Amino acid sequence: MPGPEDAPSARDSNPRRSRAIADWNQFDALVPYTKNIHEMSPDYVAEDVELQCIDFGSYMLEWRITAPRWRDHYFTQRTRHRSVATCAGCCRS
Repeated sequence: MPGPEDAPSARDSNPRRSRAIADWNQFDALVPYTKNIHEMSPDYVAEDVELQCIDFGSYMLEWRITAPRWRDHYFTQRTRHRSVATCAGCCRS
C-alpha cells in the first residue's frame, strides 16, 4: 500500500520505482548470476504467474496457502484444468 513517502516530489517523480531500482541494483551486485536464472528487475512483470497458476493447474497454490479441501478436490478430478471460480469455491472454509 503506498504511503505518504511514495508521493511524487520535485526531486523524484516515482519514489517506489526508485527504491525498487536501488534494491535490484543491490541484489544484482550481491548475486549477479541470479538474473540469468530468474530475472525479477523492476520492469519484469510476474503477476501473470498468480493469475495463471490456478487456471493451468500448477502447484503454485500449494506453495502459497494450506488448502486441504482444494488439494482433495484437485486429486479427485480427471482433468487438471481448473478455473478461478472453481478454486474460489473450494478454498472457502
